[in-house]
Amino acid sequence: MGWAGHETLSAILRTAQGDDMAIARVGAKQGEYGAYEYGTSYFRDENGTPFFRYTTPTGNEYGFSVPAWRAFLAEIKKPATGVIPTKFKVTASGNAPWFDRPEVNREALDARAAYWADRAGGTGEGASTLAAAAQAEGSADGGGSGTPSGAAGTARAMTFTADRRYGKRPGTQPGRRTAVRVAAMVVALLVTVTAGAAAHDLFMRSRAWFVSPGASVRVNVLNGTFSKSESPLTFDRLTDLRIVGPGGTTRPDTTAWRVHGDSTDLVWTAGVAGTYVVGAAVAPRDNPKPADVFNAYLKAEGNPDELELRRKNGELTKAVRERYGKNVKALVQVGEARTAEFATELGHSAELVPQENPYSLRAGAELRIRVLVDGKPVANQVVLFGGVGTDGKTIAELAVRSGTDGVATITPGKPGSWYAKFISLKRVTDDPAIDYQSKWATLAFGVR
Repeated sequence: MGWAGHETLSAILRTAQGDDMAIARVGAKQGEYGAYEYGTSYFRDENGTPFFRYTTPTGNEYGFSVPAWRAFLAEIKKPATGVIPTKFKVTASGNAPWFDRPEVNREALDARAAYWADRAGGTGEGASTLAAAAQAEGSADGGGSGTPSGAAGTARAMTFTADRRYGKRPGTQPGRRTAVRVAAMVVALLVTVTAGAAAHDLFMRSRAWFVSPGASVRVNVLNGTFSKSESPLTFDRLTDLRIVGPGGTTRPDTTAWRVHGDSTDLVWTAGVAGTYVVGAAVAPRDNPKPADVFNAYLKAEGNPDELELRRKNGELTKAVRERYGKNVKALVQVGEARTAEFATELGHSAELVPQENPYSLRAGAELRIRVLVDGKPVANQVVLFGGVGTDGKTIAELAVRSGTDGVATITPGKPGSWYAKFISLKRVTDDPAIDYQSKWATLAFGVR
């Protein structure tokens, strides 16, 4: 789902007030993390000409005509240009932009963007290449054909395709909306902002929470929401993977970590009866966020205090760069014996540790969970919890705060799969590369 931020909403209102070009000046963001288009926005200028704006991971911004953008995109997909290695699979980028992967040459990416950018920030070389190609094609056509071909024809075809893709009639400008139409659009976009604000969470959700000793256990690694994985998490992203049970600790290898499509599973064999902790930590990554995206993220993910601070400091229009690391745990009950491993601290940068064994409780009972960041209890931290009932219906997410001892109390109210989660977010002043560092933690378990 695309983002509809403050800029878009303001443009709709300006359209209602008579500014026919307001919508045209708002960009349409393109591409998920696992797409080469990520970091790009599509615009039409005051003359109705379409163009693309692209920000590289080094922070440089470039402007492209449609043909120049397509040429740039086609080129960076070729290993010969030095941006990506051979056999590079962009869709395997997980929960971070593809160009943040270590095997990507960011300097080469920036160089190719500078070469092809023909509207802003470029060297002019790509513009010359396109002009020469267009002239050569025009000469081959005899210069007088009424049907464009070559680079000129490609440019027109690409413009038409881009217009159709973003819902505009080719070759036209957006007209004035009626007040009713505008109101409906505002409501729809507000819904989109709220629904799209949630970031990619990471959960471990076992196919079965209650299993027998010796059974094969399949834990879904959900990189997206608690109900659906939107992209895979590859084994090389992990800094820790452990299963802790009454018989000790095991460390699964790549054969147990199975990636298929957008999903990942951890498959292991249950040992003796007891309560098992399955946990993983993911290496930190940096991620730039536009201001409206970051504000919506703060609201959706339980960081209202930072959102209020940005409001007080006049920072709501300030884009940020965040370094985030994710940690995930799940509890699986093997056999009948309830054992103390449920309270195991894995030592991750952020962690949720139950103070009672969830498998000793029934639906509706309170469960206390300690919030740890770098091994220390955190007071007043917002903790969100929710789940999916045995009927398959989503259980609405609720919020609580931890007390002075770092303990938050949640109430899993019905049988099903439940989770708790939090994001510890801190401002960074000693690293010019980032503005914030966040540490994520989730915990999942079953309730009867």
